[in-house]
Amino acid sequence: MQRLLIILTLTFCLAACSGTKHLTTTSTKVKEVELLATDSLYLSIEAINLSEDMSRLSTKNDEILILIYELKDSLELDQFLYNKHLKLDDKNRSKKVWLSTNRELSKSRLILFLIEQDSETPIEQIDPIIRVHYKQIINAYKSGNYLKIEKYLGDEDVLGIKTISKLDSETPAQFNFKGIHKLDKYEYSVSIEK
Repeated sequence: MQRLLIILTLTFCLAACSGTKHLTTTSTKVKEVELLATDSLYLSIEAINLSEDMSRLSTKNDEILILIYELKDSLELDQFLYNKHLKLDDKNRSKKVWLSTNRELSKSRLILFLIEQDSETPIEQIDPIIRVHYKQIINAYKSGNYLKIEKYLGDEDVLGIKTISKLDSETPAQFNFKGIHKLDKYEYSVSIEK
């Protein structure tokens, strides 16, 4: 929010110094910035316990893929609204990122997938699988059926799935994901705010 105020202040100062003709062009750009800002999220993630730190063979870091979709009553999800690939380890256990979209989300229900990537599978292959099979993946995750998840996502580990009913600018959505996967405990804290 502070970034937006600084950008707006600088834009208006420059426009005032440059004359009226430039002010018209600048105010169009300001509206575009405002639109992006209303459809942006700040996401904080902290690895309280990494999922890849127990075994001698493990990488000692988690390569996390975060995918956020708009949740609808449909057979398939639309393409993700947000995606972010992060690497967390003992030295860097937390990250805060800014995600933006050109869609209006104030009344939308969202669903977040937190995936630990164990392979080099690109997001272009993971995204359509989740979009088509998200209900089966959710059911497999809730029941702890890792073999069924593996059927859809191969070596990728689903560490958490969360439905977010509504996001507003006053109350961040905060939740934890924790469990045991392949004999390694993990715990993540996630916060999302507009």
